[in-house]
Amino acid sequence: MAEPIGSLIPTSIPSLTENADIQAALRLYHYGEAYDPENTDVADLNDQSIAKYISDIQADISDIQDAGFGSVYSDTMPTTGVADGYIWVDENQSLGAQPGLVAAYQTSAPSNPVLGSLWVDSTNTSALSLKVYDGTTWKGII
Repeated sequence: MAEPIGSLIPTSIPSLTENADIQAALRLYHYGEAYDPENTDVADLNDQSIAKYISDIQADISDIQDAGFGSVYSDTMPTTGVADGYIWVDENQSLGAQPGLVAAYQTSAPSNPVLGSLWVDSTNTSALSLKVYDGTTWKGII
């Protein structure tokens, strides 16, 4: 007989008095109930199961990707401005007049920045650092 192991995310495990069947135990843990492993319909998942939570997270990730959030690499400057939620990173390392918000991508602080200028410090390419100019100094954005 399955017994619950918590209330925050209700999950069941086999009772200690049951015979050990590791496959059944893992299915019970993952799906929250006896489950047909041949099923391919997400709608059949128990709403309180680990499998359902993982499925929901994957659906959320897909929705975000489909909405176009994130970054797009382009080697051409936008001509009509930058869409909300995006910045244009000037690969030519200049802060000249550009439509939309411009960020310089380089290893040293840009010269002649204006208040609000953005700089992607590319000194360490495996851990880029975004900084904003506050009118006096460059401040790291966390």
